[in-house]
Amino acid sequence: MRLRGRLPAAATAAATLLSFLLLSSVAVYAANPDAVSASTATTTAKTKAKSDKILLSRIRSLTLRHGQMTTSRRVSPIPQLKCVGGDAKGFHVCDITLS
Repeated sequence: MRLRGRLPAAATAAATLLSFLLLSSVAVYAANPDAVSASTATTTAKTKAKSDKILLSRIRSLTLRHGQMTTSRRVSPIPQLKCVGGDAKGFHVCDITLS
């Protein structure tokens, strides 16, 4: 059975609601077109701010400390500085800064 002319009440209500939502979103955009791009830019900036990655070429100095362990998410900690031999082994504890 095909309905001609009139839609059922539920379909009419759904179509009216959909039209209202579509027109209100267009009206909001027309009133302030920068709001949409500003919120997108803010979201992108927050996403980029969470990353703490840096390029190795941007590192200017590196300090290694005796008795301190490395920190990493992927491997177990290892000593930052460890004397492995030579005549001064065990006589002097130092921190090293590489520039």
